[in-house]
Amino acid sequence: MNRFFDALDTLIGWITAGLLAVAYVLSVYSVFERYVIGGAGTDWIWEVVVFGMVWAILLSVARIEHRRAHIRMDVVWRRFSDRGKVRAEYVSLLLGLAISVFLVYAGWFVVDDAMRWDERTDSSLRLPFWVYYLALSSCFSVHVLFVVHRLVRLYRGTLELETGDLVN
Repeated sequence: MNRFFDALDTLIGWITAGLLAVAYVLSVYSVFERYVIGGAGTDWIWEVVVFGMVWAILLSVARIEHRRAHIRMDVVWRRFSDRGKVRAEYVSLLLGLAISVFLVYAGWFVVDDAMRWDERTDSSLRLPFWVYYLALSSCFSVHVLFVVHRLVRLYRGTLELETGDLVN
């Protein structure tokens, strides 16, 4: 089971890297087009960059959860006993799970409204906004999976309670 979640983490890393690379290339092209070529600029570039960045950032939230690399108040954490750390981990994971489930649930309403109203961007691409809004529900669905996985590992006693690492 851990291999599945590690593979999902790796996949998210590659998707995020791809989205960031596309955003970077489009941003550089936009600057080149505006200042070197002297054009008015392609009207859709910044919309695509923003859509990609939102997806990349929200996917990274799930990845950070899997790696246990989120911000924690280590000064307080280190003062807990081992039993206190387990309790604090349960509280934080259950709170994170509740918030994530709410965001998945609420996000679907926003996507549904955007599809129903056929909301689109103002650029020449006329991108549907539901693609942008779908990032919330999709990315936090993955976050829910990672939190549930951590809860199961905590229950089984196989979860290390020290902070994670973004390097791997």
